[in-house]
Amino acid sequence: GAPPFRHDQSVAVMYAHLSEQPPLLSSRRPGLPAGCDEVMTRALAKAPGDRYRSCREFATALRSALGLDPADSGSRTEPPAKPAAGTTRSAVSPPVSGPPVSGPPPGPPFPVRPRRPWWRSPGLLAVLCAVVLVVGGGAYLVHGRANTAGVGTALVAPGCTASTARAASLTKVGSQLIKLGGHPFGVTTTPDGRFSFVTVGHGVELLASGDALAPTPVKKISVANVFEGAAMTPDGRYLLAASASGAVVVNVAEAERGAASPVTGTLTSPHGSGAAEVDISPDGRFAFVTLQNSAEVAVFNLQRGLSRGFGPDDFVGYVPTDYQPVGITTSPDGRWLYVTSIQRRPGPGPAQGTLRLVSVHDAETNPGKAVVSTVAAGCSPVRVITSADGGTVWVTARQSNALLAFSAAKLQNDRSQALIAKVSVGATPIGLALVHGGTRIVVADANTNNLPGISANLAVVNTSAALAGNPALLGYIPSGLVPRELAPVPGRSTLLVTNFGAGQLQAVNVADLP
Repeated sequence: GAPPFRHDQSVAVMYAHLSEQPPLLSSRRPGLPAGCDEVMTRALAKAPGDRYRSCREFATALRSALGLDPADSGSRTEPPAKPAAGTTRSAVSPPVSGPPVSGPPPGPPFPVRPRRPWWRSPGLLAVLCAVVLVVGGGAYLVHGRANTAGVGTALVAPGCTASTARAASLTKVGSQLIKLGGHPFGVTTTPDGRFSFVTVGHGVELLASGDALAPTPVKKISVANVFEGAAMTPDGRYLLAASASGAVVVNVAEAERGAASPVTGTLTSPHGSGAAEVDISPDGRFAFVTLQNSAEVAVFNLQRGLSRGFGPDDFVGYVPTDYQPVGITTSPDGRWLYVTSIQRRPGPGPAQGTLRLVSVHDAETNPGKAVVSTVAAGCSPVRVITSADGGTVWVTARQSNALLAFSAAKLQNDRSQALIAKVSVGATPIGLALVHGGTRIVVADANTNNLPGISANLAVVNTSAALAGNPALLGYIPSGLVPRELAPVPGRSTLLVTNFGAGQLQAVNVADLP
């Protein structure tokens, strides 16, 4: 009455069918003969060649294990039925003499066989065949599609909690600290990995990569009100730092040369405030800024601003969001935006937030109609990234102390089944980054609630284990106060982490990760 493996997500079910032995039949139905376990184990063998060659062979083996007779072949001839009381023999048989009579041969006109016991019926054979097909060879196909076919249980976004996961401290992972001052928040790097930029509130720090693990501070660029996120254009020519109702645009080449004022211009929306994070379309033409205080994403034509001089015409419009939008990222193919909002609506205290799927094409042409779907994303979701192939969307739920994974495809066509994994991590996770070719995620556990006995740290998660529903938290890397955002340095084994509360930048050697 149940499939051999039950997990919350279909990927975990498929993983189990590939790598785990199914439970013994007797564990589900106590009292069966021991031989039944051997028969079912063979029927559920991983390799097709190890299974029975046919459903009939399987059924025969199972009958034998149960002590039943072999299946009726249907070739026996039943004896003639006796005449019913009150009838003559001629009523049921041809005359003893006379010309031949056409019609049925001697015997009953409609041969009658005794009723088979239920366990010898052809219907049972059909049922047993179906059991083999579903439980043995095809259950992972049926149950593996549970999240789209309505079979199985969908994952539910976690609620608010103060509980955190326990894990070992990864003290052997190399780390260095660089003192910057101010409140380091956003961090990004040039595509070649030679330079890094960190927003510190009263400016932007430029750092140069060298032979050491940690980069070296080079220059502080004076820019007012750049307290939060930053992003680099795909070609590495411009840095965009969230500011006011838009973003400040910095010419990277001029900053590297030490120009006194490398700021090229400013993107500004007509109203709104609380610019939190910036993302740029893969073609570098448009910029998207989450406005935390305005429940909107401001859309700008960056290419127009760079080519014609920045002005009001750069603003395209607003994508509506839920309350306090912060995290934002674009899919690798440039078709979708993913936006996290801390809460569905204004209200006191932490509450369930959302993840929104937005059409990039519509955001660039008709922002008000660009939202495709919205799903619950835990308590206070704050940051979002995608896997390199765009198939998985990862979100940190700050007040759920959890890392969540969503199926990008199901966000488009089956949002009720979109949540495919959740991993408990440390206290109030914020920033996150994929490293080691996407096999690991590092999460910044900021502990902004100052939970007693809990330290801020960096959680290391095995992505494949998480998606398979297995224990995935590998351990914690010690960190400075309030780690917020992370950026891997291209071509190097360095992961940069801003320590907002300590005024420093942390460099982690990801080559040392388990």
